[in-house]
Amino acid sequence: MQIKKVKQSEFESLIELMNDSFNMEGNNRFEHLLPKYYFKENTSMIHYGVYENDILVASIGLYPMTFISNNVTLSAACVGAVSTHPSYRNKGYFSLLMKKIIEIGKKNKYDLLFLGGNRYRYGHFNFECGGRKLVVNLSKRTKKQLRPSSYVVKELNIDDSNYIDECLKIYNNQRQHIIRTKQNFYSFLLSWNCKPYIVLVDNQLVGYFTIKGNNEIYEMMYKKGYRDTLLSACLLDKESVNVTLPMWELNNNLLNKVDWYVVEHNEMFYVYNWDNVAKYLRFNKDYEKEFTKLSRKEKIRFGLGDEVSNSHYSDDSFFIFPCDAG
Repeated sequence: MQIKKVKQSEFESLIELMNDSFNMEGNNRFEHLLPKYYFKENTSMIHYGVYENDILVASIGLYPMTFISNNVTLSAACVGAVSTHPSYRNKGYFSLLMKKIIEIGKKNKYDLLFLGGNRYRYGHFNFECGGRKLVVNLSKRTKKQLRPSSYVVKELNIDDSNYIDECLKIYNNQRQHIIRTKQNFYSFLLSWNCKPYIVLVDNQLVGYFTIKGNNEIYEMMYKKGYRDTLLSACLLDKESVNVTLPMWELNNNLLNKVDWYVVEHNEMFYVYNWDNVAKYLRFNKDYEKEFTKLSRKEKIRFGLGDEVSNSHYSDDSFFIFPCDAG
């Protein structure tokens, strides 16, 4: 048995391992769920695997990205697709791969790693719940209170180059976001089998949203003054939808117009460089001494914020848009 980096030439074997491990079929196969990552020509994707007799039997993915807020950047990576073939389980490969990826993250000088998963499972490796997101429920009753501008909703297609440019500009105006490019922006919007739509007012694009399944809005962005228009547009012909939003959208004006809302933790984090994270979130320096006394996991909960409370040390909580996650 050996652990080594998966070669790009092994892409097909990797995809089959991942799909077999999670019993993924049809549109739920990884290449369909996450087209932003899983295409043969992607050279930025990093995977490490466990090999038995030169056969890839387990793997873990690392997806580098750069966060930006207030002209401060963070070097980060999403950990995902932790896979072990059913015939090779209960051999400790998951633990070996997690330890390996944490080692690689340190070597690559990332500021942090993040992932979505079971808190108990990943807590053993010092990952902890952090960041905050707001989920609001909208219904046809809500729509009557929004009083939006007259608008048109149109599905966004890959050939809509000018509209894609405008959507990317709106995304880049968000208080916290990752660096997306024109080349990969559309594939991000398709993440998790989402379908992207644009909203036009007087033939001008004022925002966009992505919808997963029947009622999950994973990403909603708008130009200043058009929030209620986008919220109304998200409903399409549905009875109700759930919209995931960053915490900076939270205010009484919004909450008075929705049916219900909840605050949840965003992802699970492993932080290497708290100095850079503190700059990114604009920590209050008066709390520096108090912060250094916290345990590793307390720093994540109280520093990045979680579902229980906002960050104790900053006016901002860490936020990752669902379409940016892996």
